[in-house]
Amino acid sequence: MKLTQRDIEIFELLNRYRYLRRTFIHALLAAPLEQGRLRHRIYALASAKYLREPEQQKQSGNYRYTPRIYELGLKARAILQEQGIPLFEWNTKPREFWHQLMISDLLASIEVACMHRGLRFRTRWDILGQKPFHLTCADGQVRPDELCAIEDTPLTFECDRGTETNVSPLDRNSSWAKKIHQYADVFKNRTYQTEWGVQSLIVLNMFASPTKAENVRNYISDKLGKKSRSMAFRGMRILGSHDIAPKPILSILDDQWHRAGHDPLTILSALERRL
Repeated sequence: MKLTQRDIEIFELLNRYRYLRRTFIHALLAAPLEQGRLRHRIYALASAKYLREPEQQKQSGNYRYTPRIYELGLKARAILQEQGIPLFEWNTKPREFWHQLMISDLLASIEVACMHRGLRFRTRWDILGQKPFHLTCADGQVRPDELCAIEDTPLTFECDRGTETNVSPLDRNSSWAKKIHQYADVFKNRTYQTEWGVQSLIVLNMFASPTKAENVRNYISDKLGKKSRSMAFRGMRILGSHDIAPKPILSILDDQWHRAGHDPLTILSALERRL
């Protein structure tokens, strides 16, 4: 089949997002195509082995009635290499499919919202170049789930798709307690400045369970007796669902994220303080 520049744009999106729902591809295209035409074109690209449909999405009970999820095929990767476009390597395992999809749904929503607002969105690779994607802390390294910047404000993301609603208080040895202590060390030593070359950092923690989001936030204020200006928490159940496909969350820049010992913030308010 003869490839078009729009096909290359689709390949580039999947190069830097790993997995994307068809509806998110549509929203991210610079000059959107009518949904039906895009659907047929993507089906054609998948049939020609340029795109792949990850098998894990068939675990959804609503699989036949939700927009398909795609990733790059080997033929598309070869085309990008021929075009001189760097290929991004993903270290996630197949068993991490749903977690990685949650990250993609969240980050792509932010990019789409930035497009609508005329804000400059930068990827992890734009920010770090060849620098390692982790930060050194007292007991090793902390590696966020993702990193982006809006204008000149860097944001890191931690995503938790556990959907439990009754969450017991955090144990000091739990993975989230460890993560909170690691980030506290990063903020204390401003490691992000020395290792990433960024002057500030906000950590946005998204949970599929609002109850768990509140529980983790309370660990900081109640268990540790601390405040945290730069760590914010939010829960959205739809991001943890196998069966309901979220659409791009256009309100994401205006939605409130809660903090320990400080007023809630929005992504836009965080930007305004740094402009």
